[in-house]
Formats: sequence, structure tokens, C-alpha cells
Amino acid sequence: VCGLAVRDSTVFTLGSDRDGDGWSFRENGKGVMERDTGNPVGSLYTDNGELCFAYRIPVRTGGDGRTGQKFYMVSEDGDMHLDIPDDVTSVLDIRRHRGEVNILAYSQGCDGMIWLCGESRDTIDMEGGGYKDYSRFVTADSLLIAMETAYQGWGYRTCFWSRGRKRITRTEAPSSSTVCSACDGMPAL
Repeated sequence: VCGLAVRDSTVFTLGSDRDGDGWSFRENGKGVMERDTGNPVGSLYTDNGELCFAYRIPVRTGGDGRTGQKFYMVSEDGDMHLDIPDDVTSVLDIRRHRGEVNILAYSQGCDGMIWLCGESRDTIDMEGGGYKDYSRFVTADSLLIAMETAYQGWGYRTCFWSRGRKRITRTEAPSSSTVCSACDGMPAL
């Protein structure tokens, strides 16, 4: 299970096959949507009152056997193909927030990650620090990126980024638990 949501007395789950290829979206255990190939990107969540999630499927890109990926956003209106720029090399997360699709990715020729939303493209510059590939969108009052970043050569710590490459808070927590306080209008998590 990679996503769980409860609405009234209905339980929705998003699950990935154990072999990593294929997934299913279920309502009270009954299949609503499934694919034999591909996998979910991110989690199951609610945006504007609708359940949403994204998924990717492998596709052949040329006659030489190369493969690429296609990405889709699923909401109660069905699934919608997402246009991903050609220079994107890896997609880490996709989340719809207030009706807009946001994509967190790596791109050719870019040292950091990129945050795509509509025509907007922001680079997440780590100011010389490294980061782990575990970076995901999280929602408080606004959409944020949560990531583990290198800290002064002695380990990693969690930090949160808002739109426009602004680091808004980070933790000193030595463990995997996230501890943060209210900052820039963001409620304590």
C-alpha cells in the first residue's frame, strides 16, 4: 500500500505490485482502476475535495528498443496525460495543489532539482550541499518540498522549501523523525 484515504465510511487505497510493476486503486477493497505496468508517483491525497494521484508507465521511444516514461494525473474526472519537458531525466514526485499540477524532477544540465508548475520552472539550488533522492511534496497551508539535505559534512537533516527556492525551515533532528516549528505562516507539523 502506498496510499490510503478515508472519506465518510469509504476506504480508498493505492497499491503497487510487489515486483514493482503494476498498481491498483481500490475502494473498500474493490478495484476501481489498475494497470499491469508502471507504478504510482507520490501518494494518494485530496485536492479541492477530490482524491488524486499520479502514475507512470514505460513506453518505447524508438525503434532501437529505448524506453521512456509517460506520466498521468488521476482525479475523479479520470486520468489525464501530463506533458513532461524533454530535458527531464527523472521525476521524483507529482502533486496537484489547488488544481495546478506540480512536478519535482531532475533535468539535464541542472545541478539541482526543478519544480515545474504550468509555465513556471524553478531550480532548487542546494547552495553547495548535497541531498538524498528522497524529496517529496507535502501540503500544509501551501505546497512545500520536504527533503533530506547534507549538513556541514556530518550527516543529513530534513528541510522544507517553498515556491521560489526559499528554504523556510529545517530541523536539527538526528533521527528519521521530522520535528519542525511554525515558520513563515506555516503551521507546526
